[in-house]
Amino acid sequence: MTENNFGELLAAAEAEAKAVACQRLEILTMIGEKALPDVRHKSDFAALVLRLGETEKQADELTSRVAKIREEQRLFERTEKMRLAKYTCVACKKVNDESARFCEECGKTVGELPREFCNACCTMNQQGMKFCGECGEKLAGATQ
Repeated sequence: MTENNFGELLAAAEAEAKAVACQRLEILTMIGEKALPDVRHKSDFAALVLRLGETEKQADELTSRVAKIREEQRLFERTEKMRLAKYTCVACKKVNDESARFCEECGKTVGELPREFCNACCTMNQQGMKFCGECGEKLAGATQ
C-alpha cells in the first residue's frame, strides 16, 4: 500500500466513525426526549434537568443572536448593492467612484439608481423589464 491509500482509508474510516457517533447521539437524544417527562421530577435527575433548562435558554439566546446577525448581514449587503448600483453606469456598466457625477469611462451621468434596480431585493435587472426577475416586484421605472 502507498501512503496515499492510507490517507484515503483513514479519511473514510474517520467519516464512518463520525457518522456512527452522530447516529448514537441522535438515538440517545430520542431516548432522553421520551424519558424526560417521566424523570423530570425525580431527584436523581434534578441537576441534569436544571442544566437542560440552562442549555435550552442558551440555545434560544444564540438562535436570536444568529437571526440578528443574519438580518444585519442582509441589511449590509442590501446597502452595499444599492451603493454599487447607484455608481454603476447604466450605459457601460462601469462602477465609478462615489464622488463621480459622470461615468469615468463614457461620460454619462451617474449617481441615481437605474430604472432596472429593484428596491425590494436590490437586484439589477435587464433594461426594459417591468418586474424584477429575482423577487417579482414591479420595478419603479416600469410603465403600465
